[in-house]
Amino acid sequence: MKKILAMMLVAFVCATANAQLVTSTTVSKQKKTDLSGMFLEVGLGKLGADVQGDGLAIDFGLGYRHGFNQYVAWDILKAKAFAQVNAFGESITPQVMTGIRGTSPVLFAGMTAFASFSLGYGYAVDFEAGGFAYEIQAGLNVLPKFNIGFVYDNQKVDWFNMAFTGLRLGVRF
Repeated sequence: MKKILAMMLVAFVCATANAQLVTSTTVSKQKKTDLSGMFLEVGLGKLGADVQGDGLAIDFGLGYRHGFNQYVAWDILKAKAFAQVNAFGESITPQVMTGIRGTSPVLFAGMTAFASFSLGYGYAVDFEAGGFAYEIQAGLNVLPKFNIGFVYDNQKVDWFNMAFTGLRLGVRF
């Protein structure tokens, strides 16, 4: 009888001790939830167009990103706008986009490279016309929630194209 009680006690202790172990599934779920969230992007560059008025421009965007894993994420919705600095009211072009973002493994000093492609619809306020828009971006994730990169954004407006090319800073929160 003592042997049976001792065996049951050992089995109980082993079963409860095993319940405290962290499995790889728990760790991967914890990392996955940390990859999703809101992001803010601010850029400075040059606005080029098929019409007069090329010059220094700013770019501002806010969106939500869903991370599938540490290498692939989906920018579910990004609301952004770019405009020429000295003719802000006439050149403002709001856009709504969605896209995909890829991230490399760690390169050096905890930094990773990234590239993204987004597409959507934009509207030029001054021309009261809109159309297809796309954006290509590449850069470095300097910190886990801070990145810097180059961006090319092209906006088809009725009968001409507008393009923003510049340097962009991004923060994920």
